[in-house]
Amino acid sequence: MSKHPVLTHLASAVLLLAACGGEIPQGKLVNPADVKRAADAKAAAHAGSGGGAEEPAADEPIVVKPYEKVDLKDPRAAVPAMFRPVQVEPPLASEVQGLYGGTLTLGLLGESVDTFNPLTSNEATSSELKSLLFDSLVGYDNERWEHAPLLAWKWEVSPDELVWTFHLRKGVRFSDGEELTADDVVFTFMKTVFNEKVPNSDVDGFKVGDAPLPVFEKVDAHTVRATCSVVNATFLIAVGNVSIVPEHRWRDTVTGDQPAYNSAMGPENLEAIVGTGPYRIVSYRPGEKIEYQPNPWSWRTTASGQRLPFPDRFVAKLVKDNSTRSLQFLGEGFDFIDGIQVSDYNQFDVKEKEGWFDLHRLGTSLNVTWLSFNQNPNLRPDGTPKVLPYKLAWFQDVRFRRAISHAVDRDLLVKNILEGRGSAIYGDTSKANRAWYAPSTRYAYDPAKSNDLLDRMGLTRRDADGIRLDSAGRRVSFDLMTNAENALRCKVIDQVKRFCAAVGVDVQLRQVAFQEISSQLDDVHTWEAIVLGWASGVPPDPLNGKNIHLSSGRLHVHYPMQEKPFRQWEAAADGVLGQMSQITSESERKLWWKVFLEVSALQQSTIFLYSPNEYAATRKRVGNVRPSLLRPQTWWNFDELWARDGE
Repeated sequence: MSKHPVLTHLASAVLLLAACGGEIPQGKLVNPADVKRAADAKAAAHAGSGGGAEEPAADEPIVVKPYEKVDLKDPRAAVPAMFRPVQVEPPLASEVQGLYGGTLTLGLLGESVDTFNPLTSNEATSSELKSLLFDSLVGYDNERWEHAPLLAWKWEVSPDELVWTFHLRKGVRFSDGEELTADDVVFTFMKTVFNEKVPNSDVDGFKVGDAPLPVFEKVDAHTVRATCSVVNATFLIAVGNVSIVPEHRWRDTVTGDQPAYNSAMGPENLEAIVGTGPYRIVSYRPGEKIEYQPNPWSWRTTASGQRLPFPDRFVAKLVKDNSTRSLQFLGEGFDFIDGIQVSDYNQFDVKEKEGWFDLHRLGTSLNVTWLSFNQNPNLRPDGTPKVLPYKLAWFQDVRFRRAISHAVDRDLLVKNILEGRGSAIYGDTSKANRAWYAPSTRYAYDPAKSNDLLDRMGLTRRDADGIRLDSAGRRVSFDLMTNAENALRCKVIDQVKRFCAAVGVDVQLRQVAFQEISSQLDDVHTWEAIVLGWASGVPPDPLNGKNIHLSSGRLHVHYPMQEKPFRQWEAAADGVLGQMSQITSESERKLWWKVFLEVSALQQSTIFLYSPNEYAATRKRVGNVRPSLLRPQTWWNFDELWARDGE
């Protein structure tokens, strides 16, 4: 056997996973060389396979276009008087140019926002909006797919990769005029993110197995040292996910068993929302809009000396569903729309010819749509089970999950519901993620296998409707939930109902507001089955989803926040992620990720369905648009955008 330490550990991990799942043939994935070959082998070689493995997409070069130029003698190029004097060393000087004034408007899905707290918000839209108000130490360039300096103008890491030193820009101020210092950074990490009484997903990025969390400490007013107990390959990503908040505002809210910080920055107290981002929030109307104005203490500049941002206002319109959002954009209701539903593509394709907006065809999405069953064995506050025991027994039986996976015709979903604009998937990494995609066991459409698996569970009796009965005569039936605002997902669950009926399983459909789904996933956990989607992290490294993949993760959907892994396979999978987290070589980390994808596929705790094609659009009145496949596709560089007409 190879003496390479990484591959030796990898072989051990594969053996353990094989023992847990009982599905990986001992002669296939026990040798490290076999691991490499297995990544390209036909998934049909594995037990339970329903077909061949997908092939990864080829790498494509990233082309970065030059920034557009404006007439800096134009009166609108003069820096408005509303900006307060700010001298930052060293400055963040972008090559971008633009003219001041006007309003830019964004259309967002959702009718309300529960919190503007950048730490406790989990929903994707809120997480993106936080970047308007807050900054992190490390930024990310969505066009180049690489890290970029932000509040920290540089950083160093020790030779053993355990000690990171971040050097802060001097002179950066919060939107209330107070200067940012190392104290704010240390407070953010040590008192909020790492506070066990403040539930959040950001902390998951710093977890490496059972190792203690890093320690952030002040070196001087503008230098912070982070000391890790073990190597964390994605430490910089985890740091970049954390928004820095002011200690002077929140130091008194982070103590006790129920810290007040958990409910801080709610919509009822907008003045308390203080950050270093380009904007500050000035009004919020549920079901209507969120209005932002430039942070008067904004510290970003251009190379020509202009202060950013350019618009007088930035407005996020809240829209109840995707169809309404598309209609409003096509009616010139706002300037940006991301994540256009594939069912609306033809309307945009036709209207683009009128010339007032650009339709960005971005290729296969990084996002994935999936189905999952609730395997949470815990009790509700009243002592009753979160999931009825007999249904929980079905959901925890891998044969049931595989049966449902085999019953679903993913290709038909893509053909009929996505109108061919998308790809069937069998794992949680889209082909569009060229660096991390790997093939895994496919549970292809096969009703015969589905029926056989259900029969082997003893669910052979049927009622007059053809629905299977368990040993107590109860119908094999479950509720399937999705968010009502997403018309495509509503069609998906209707089709899944038909697929399941064909193998004798009854599905009751539930279309609910996204706020209810968010509550269910965050706190309640009483749902039975759900169809939802994961938006890709930025950057799209799989370990940026530790809060999903780890058994202790807050969004580990089928059974979140486990004190210790509930199943042996989850303990082994956690171990794989832990090993992967400590390897800085991307090529070696990919080997571990392939193993994780395989054990995930064999368990089918999440049944992946498809990735749609990605479309976005922007009005031509918007300057400096630089579309990216990464979220948010059209306004990720919001601090550089400007209104050409000044209106």
